Amino acid sequence: MKSRSLLALTLVAATALSPVAYAASQMDKQDTAAATTQSTEANDPAMKDFAKLSNDGFQAFRNVQMARLAIFDGRTDEAKTLLDQAQSSLKTAKSDGTAFEKAEADMKQPNAQMQKTADASNAKSDKSEVKTWLPIDGQIILGEDYTVTPENNAAISKANVALKAGDKSGAVEQLKLAGIDMSFATALVPLDQATQDVDQAVKDVDAGKYYEANLDLKKVQDGVVVDVVDVVGTPQAQADKTASAKTDDHGKMATQQASAQTGKEAATQKTN
Repeated sequence: MKSRSLLALTLVAATALSPVAYAASQMDKQDTAAATTQSTEANDPAMKDFAKLSNDGFQAFRNVQMARLAIFDGRTDEAKTLLDQAQSSLKTAKSDGTAFEKAEADMKQPNAQMQKTADASNAKSDKSEVKTWLPIDGQIILGEDYTVTPENNAAISKANVALKAGDKSGAVEQLKLAGIDMSFATALVPLDQATQDVDQAVKDVDAGKYYEANLDLKKVQDGVVVDVVDVVGTPQAQADKTASAKTDDHGKMATQQASAQTGKEAATQKTN
């Protein structure tokens, strides 16, 4: 299933501080024509946890970005406060039940060119190594074949209502039943590495090494990886038809079994 760059539905507000928005801005600098086709994987951890993002992880990432801005502006005391909060948020995020393990090599990047650039800038990184990832942001991307119809608009309206109520699974179900193909784009942070980088930034700020602290925080931002999982929608009419067919099959089977039983009983009585 192909995807379109339009981010139609957003689970976390896509502001300038949104991790997915940040990652998307990095992708825009690359050749987006190289977008790759993704396959649906129902057992993908990122897909399972798409409806369970880490609020503390998101807040930690937000504080990291704001701390960098504070350092640039010379507001070092504010930067220290923000980093202390980021440390606390990451510590809480470790036990909030949202983190999962996966090798980066098994992730599906939304842009092949972005992956090549990441490989070139981090050649020493072993992408086959299984790491603990923290899902901090996510978006629903409508399929390229999406068309504007009253039915689709109604489904999106219902999905948005579900999203605002915090029912992400319900939102996805609304789109699936309307036959709307979609992708889950989840922003992931390598939890252990991000924690180490933030801890080092705190030490550098305490030592007055603000340039080094900025580089530590830049590593946290650059470490964000976007994993994409596609979901193919199933129109309600088709779902009803499938369910009806299963019911008919069960009915026919029951009728055949009843007829066979009646035949056996008749044969037994005739013999007697």
